[in-house]
Amino acid sequence: MKRLPSDANDDVIVSAIEEWVDLLAAGKIEEATAWLFQPPNAAQPMTAELIDQLIVDYWWDAPPVGDRHRVTARASAAGRGPRTAIVRLTVDPTAGSVDYALPVDGKWSDLTAILEFRRLDDATVISLDHLHVL
Repeated sequence: MKRLPSDANDDVIVSAIEEWVDLLAAGKIEEATAWLFQPPNAAQPMTAELIDQLIVDYWWDAPPVGDRHRVTARASAAGRGPRTAIVRLTVDPTAGSVDYALPVDGKWSDLTAILEFRRLDDATVISLDHLHVL
């Protein structure tokens, strides 16, 4: 699990999320899953299989013929991106959420990782709540 400083600012959190996106783009789904904090009270744990299926099932555009949807490298993604939105909780500014639009099939997409961050012991950790088209 990736551990950030307990006082991580928005830039540090987004940079860490981009590291996670790079793992997905490299096809390292297991490593990307291990990178995430898995909240013990999560309704549905984010497994590598689930993350992969959510990417494959991305429906907005059909994938290339005979292929499947894939997260691709940020640096080579066409279009405007990345699109991010960060919200910190008023009652606890060390916690909040980040919406991060993913590069899919070589272009910035509307498939968005909805992530949450929180303080855990002496660190900030990030969990994936869902992948959803926004």
